[in-house]
Amino acid sequence: MSLLKISNLSKKFKDNYIIKDFNIEINLGDFIMILGRSGVGKSTLLRLIGGFEIASSGQICLEGKIIKEPRRDIVMVFQDFNQIFAWKNVLENVAYPLKIHSNLSKNEINQKAIKYLSMVGLDRYANYYPHELSGGMKQRVAIARALIQEPKVLLMDEPFGALDADTKDELCAKLYQIWLNNPELTIIFVTHSIFEAIAMGNKFLILENNNKYSLIDNPVVNQKNNLKSPADSGFDEAWSMLNNLIRSKEVQ
Repeated sequence: MSLLKISNLSKKFKDNYIIKDFNIEINLGDFIMILGRSGVGKSTLLRLIGGFEIASSGQICLEGKIIKEPRRDIVMVFQDFNQIFAWKNVLENVAYPLKIHSNLSKNEINQKAIKYLSMVGLDRYANYYPHELSGGMKQRVAIARALIQEPKVLLMDEPFGALDADTKDELCAKLYQIWLNNPELTIIFVTHSIFEAIAMGNKFLILENNNKYSLIDNPVVNQKNNLKSPADSGFDEAWSMLNNLIRSKEVQ
């Protein structure tokens, strides 16, 4: 079922089009991995979907309603570790959106916060402050704070890009599990990693030079509840397809 419809979308900065005549539909429950070289509009597209940027022309609709400004059912997680509040502990950071936007009691809010902290594996760190956490743990807090709002669309702009390889793999696995367990959660995720794209996404959105783009199904078949891996059927095919497309188009 179509959730997001992007129609004739263009975004112009001065005399240059970052995005031009862009048309795609994103279905409920999709995990879209966006790949493309710097400057082709990956982050701009996310900001447009999130309502943080205004399109030069065209429109983006969520369930038939035009997105004109930021809204609570579309939430973004950034790469920057400093997106959480340094003066609040982990529980308070995660609970904050409900504290300001809901009529729930303090106890109800804290219970929900613990639920989402448990989902990202941080319930034991509820009373810690950001300066006591690693970069990967801070990103888990940011993901939990996004998820507690129960968004229809989760936007992620290279959220694991600054992490070491082991931490990145761990968070990819955790995010993939969350997506599998929440079939109505739609994720749109910017990455420069082909492996990351194949391991998590069900579709690839390739942004190219000259405002070209393509939306491709991930051919990997994975019957297990874990990240797709080179052992899965279709992984080599997907790797070759993306690598050839990216290299030939100088996407990355």
